[in-house]
Amino acid sequence: MAEKGFGVKEINLIGASGTPTIESPNNLNLNAVNVAISTNATIGGNLTVSGTVGIAGTLTYEDVTNVDAVGIITARDGIKIPDDKHLRFGTDNDTSIIHSGTNTTMNVNGNYFFQGNTFYVQNQAGTKNYIRVYPLTDGRVEIYNDNNKKFETSSSGVTVTGTLTATTFSGSGASLTNLPAANLTGTLPAISGANLTGITTSSPVINFVITANSSSAYRFAGGGVDASEDNPDLFLEKGVKYRFDNTTGNSHPFAFRVSNGGSAYTDGITGSQNGVQFFTVPFDAPDILAYQCTIHGGMVGNIYTHAKTTQCYDIYRLAANYTIPSASTTLTQSMVRPTLFFEKIGPGMSVSSGVFTFPSTGKYEIQAFFQGFQSGGSDNIFKFNMDATSNNSTYQEVVNCREGNYDSGRAFSASFTYLIDITNTSTHKVRFGTTTAGSNLVQLDGNSASNILDGTYFVFKKILNT
Repeated sequence: MAEKGFGVKEINLIGASGTPTIESPNNLNLNAVNVAISTNATIGGNLTVSGTVGIAGTLTYEDVTNVDAVGIITARDGIKIPDDKHLRFGTDNDTSIIHSGTNTTMNVNGNYFFQGNTFYVQNQAGTKNYIRVYPLTDGRVEIYNDNNKKFETSSSGVTVTGTLTATTFSGSGASLTNLPAANLTGTLPAISGANLTGITTSSPVINFVITANSSSAYRFAGGGVDASEDNPDLFLEKGVKYRFDNTTGNSHPFAFRVSNGGSAYTDGITGSQNGVQFFTVPFDAPDILAYQCTIHGGMVGNIYTHAKTTQCYDIYRLAANYTIPSASTTLTQSMVRPTLFFEKIGPGMSVSSGVFTFPSTGKYEIQAFFQGFQSGGSDNIFKFNMDATSNNSTYQEVVNCREGNYDSGRAFSASFTYLIDITNTSTHKVRFGTTTAGSNLVQLDGNSASNILDGTYFVFKKILNT
């Protein structure tokens, strides 16, 4: 039968039971502006759509294993993935994100990169920062504690706000500044410290707080002074720095003077008479000074200055009698300390083959006492001397004492005192020697058993720091 066309305005398929069916041995083409299906539609085979599919309601995939889209899938209201289900990326599922209901885990097979203008790590509400990174500006990284910045990097280093605590620190320390000496505890490492700045190296050893008893007297607290005593005597050590804190202010200006009513004494003094003054007592300061109120002359007292107390005191004596073998001789014989009722002060000296080594730098007073007798013939040249070296090699005579014109068997004694400044204990040393007219003419007294210093002996006393 030939193909025929016909036009139909409306088709109603009505049956009492069963399902009306339209069958075609070939394709069934529906060509209209819109094909509207107002109820459910069931497709048993494949549905091929060459245009756009618009779904006003919900598109539900039942038992669909994979959704394969060649182009872009746009989810206008977002994508929701249930708990414990993975969102996977990569051909081989190299990266996945999964949420367990409480925690979210990202598993990355390879490197992980965050890229953007600024990177933030914040609390869930987005109100507090914990990490901020600025890759497109200056590249700095900031770390916060409860929204307060504590750590910040820059092109020149790192800035820490607050206290930095670590088990150890290492490095040169060349740029460390403003380190209070009071906060340095423990043993410092062996570094030169040449570039350390801002460290207090000098501080007053004694502090006096000054008050007043009306307008009649000063009173002092500190320095071993009775705080209730009016106008007490003060005893200051030369070479030491003191602090005087005048709490009376301009009511009783505190002045240092050469005497009661005398001229002002200003050497070694800085600060304000109405506040704090520092007084480093010079070594050549007068033994007696005065303090006095510039307004009330009766507020006056004495200041006594004294030299530094002895830090080292030691005695060595010749251990046995010694006959001087040649005209010029260095004493290398055994030297010993007295043992009965004698105790050295401080670390003491050391001696080896007649060469004496000092325990510390400083100014030392050395006394030498020689005692003996003329053992043979007469002698008109008789000298005792001390040699010193500053390089631990070359010695030079620095002091001597002389006796002469002695007959055989005649006893003698001689002594000298010398002040020496030891600035290096490794290179600065001393030794003792004699000069006579010939060989075997003089015997020096020594005794290893005697504890009475009546023979030949040497006294070393440190009296000042260098």
